[in-house]
Amino acid sequence: MALAKTAVAFSVPVVVSTSATKVYSGPLMPPLRAVLKDVVPIERRNMNLWEDEAAKAAVVATGQRTLVVAGLLTEACVSFPVLSALAEGYRVPPSGCRYCSSSSAIGLAARRTRPRARSWSSTQVATALGWTTPAT
Repeated sequence: MALAKTAVAFSVPVVVSTSATKVYSGPLMPPLRAVLKDVVPIERRNMNLWEDEAAKAAVVATGQRTLVVAGLLTEACVSFPVLSALAEGYRVPPSGCRYCSSSSAIGLAARRTRPRARSWSSTQVATALGWTTPAT
């Protein structure tokens, strides 16, 4: 919530995307929706925002080359688009608000390594790459 409130207070462009809202994720959380009332969420089909044409186009349309990314799960909602954005030359600085995880070990590793390294930790990269292998 702090990132959303700060973005609104400083008129920072915000892109919100959701996935599988009718299947399992549900709609955008009501408190977040209340803060970002002027932002229309983009329903994406891919787990990686960067692979969804409409969502990526919305990010590109902001004209910003530095992105702050937040999501429900570090290992999916955050890691995939951040790795994709970094590969295309975007700057994605660490943000303490985005370390949510399905595993306490992954969350702890993200909180400990990301601020020091100022880049994606090997745990986060390994997790993201692990999710893209045929075995997963």
